[in-house]
Amino acid sequence: MSKEINERYKRLENLGEGTYGVVSKALDKKLNRYVAIKKIKMDVTNEGISCSSLREISALSDLKHENIVNLLEIYNNGRSLYLVFEFCDSDLQKFIKNFEGDIPLTTIKNILQQLIKALSYCHSHRTYHRDIKPGNVFMNNDGTIKLGDFGLSRVFRSESKHFTPEVISLWYRAPEILLKMPSYTSAVDMWSVGTILGELILKRPLFCGKSEQEQITQIFDLLGVPNERNWPGVNKYYHFTHDPDAPVPIDFNSHFSRIGKEGTSLLKSLLMYNPDDRMSAEKALAHPFFNC
Repeated sequence: MSKEINERYKRLENLGEGTYGVVSKALDKKLNRYVAIKKIKMDVTNEGISCSSLREISALSDLKHENIVNLLEIYNNGRSLYLVFEFCDSDLQKFIKNFEGDIPLTTIKNILQQLIKALSYCHSHRTYHRDIKPGNVFMNNDGTIKLGDFGLSRVFRSESKHFTPEVISLWYRAPEILLKMPSYTSAVDMWSVGTILGELILKRPLFCGKSEQEQITQIFDLLGVPNERNWPGVNKYYHFTHDPDAPVPIDFNSHFSRIGKEGTSLLKSLLMYNPDDRMSAEKALAHPFFNC
């Protein structure tokens, strides 16, 4: 760490390393609290600060919500950029992996509701997250959820603009992005929420393709092959052929029966093929699932 960082923070352990930087747990010696520090190396000969870092800084400087991770400080020593975040005890990926037995329905509701609240706030402030996955949903031991990692986020002026398809981890990627449609909306985040709900129920990823084609196939196996009736215009972007040996889509209600009628209703609404029909974050918060 730089001298200024070392004077303020005591590094405790490495929490992980990603594409853009190394994250460490540290003690804020001034305020006697734990923080997470992301160190990002700067390319002084080329672009300087990465687009991902700029997006994260921009988003978290504007988005202040109880279910969004708080960016506390920014340090720049000319060689590295240090982003200081509030510390969270774990993340949803580790929680699902380490939880013994079925996750209780009340816990699923609590996690999902907080995540959707964070997204409702983001979308109302014209921000797509574009990388919703369990590893980016942080958790504290008291059950509080914090949405983080806004490196792929994007502020939009209007819906349905042309954005890059190189977003969202494959297993949580919406079908409109997988099929290379030229535009998408905040509905891509809600598809990801649906896949997380499925993962919380099954204790494994809902879709886990090794390629985009395999991912698409797994989605079709669960939801059936889309058509012009349930997704107008889809045939312009994907050539569907009838395969007599293709598996019949599973019985959705029985597969997810543990969450009851209202739960499967919400899950279906989040996994609608047509983005225009997919439930928004604001409407999802009012779904009866959270009151039953």
